[in-house]
Amino acid sequence: VAVVDGTASLTRSYDASGTHIFTAVFTGEAGYGDSVSTATQLDVSDPDWGTTTTVVEPLTAVVGEPTNLSATVSPIPSSGTVTFKVDGTEVGTAPVGTGDGVAILPHTFASAGAAAVVAEFSGGTGFVGSTSTSFTVNVTDPEPARADTTTILTVSGAAQVGKALQLKATVAPGTSNGMIQFKSGTTPIGAPVAVVNGVATLTHTFDDEGTFGLTANFVGDAGWKNSVSGPTVVQVGTAPTDGGGTGSLDTGSLSGLIPLFGS
Repeated sequence: VAVVDGTASLTRSYDASGTHIFTAVFTGEAGYGDSVSTATQLDVSDPDWGTTTTVVEPLTAVVGEPTNLSATVSPIPSSGTVTFKVDGTEVGTAPVGTGDGVAILPHTFASAGAAAVVAEFSGGTGFVGSTSTSFTVNVTDPEPARADTTTILTVSGAAQVGKALQLKATVAPGTSNGMIQFKSGTTPIGAPVAVVNGVATLTHTFDDEGTFGLTANFVGDAGWKNSVSGPTVVQVGTAPTDGGGTGSLDTGSLSGLIPLFGS
């Protein structure tokens, strides 16, 4: 490259990430000696992925009954959180599952009508943030003569790929009648399970690593209100060959469990 007024420049693009070391070698012409610059390092990184955030649940809700707001982020990011807004008001933040790209936030609607839900993904390492379009939830008043219920989900077993976990939903009061639909993110796990003496159980095996939010959704029979558990987040790892590693059982509880989604 010719030197003009003491300066030479060159433009270059890269097809892959990596580290490069540059030097500039000057070849002098009449009356000027040659010289070499000190080395300069350039780190080339991969571009961040663009993302799409979509609110997917719930389609309907009942005033005063807990439900879960759910949103998906695609492609699945390695980190990040989703902030949910209802009718323009922020109602809480939840982490995105690195195994399924789903964020789940417990929420109770206070009034009937069409509620507008928007989800905002913060972005994470290598991933650009994004905001969903508005999602309408049809919120209705509760039916009369229905008793309140609460649902709690507990998970036990080895949180490892290919290992069965036991999911146990406990509905109070114990005389409640209805069905439990277990979910991983927004995906139903099997068919609904009948509640017997306030309890419904199911086993589930994960095929992939990452964090997943599990929930138990109670649909009450006549006389009982619906209820839903808050998400229980499971960190699923691979089963090690030496008997140790992530997701193993620790004093009767999952070491693979991590705290519930924040609010």
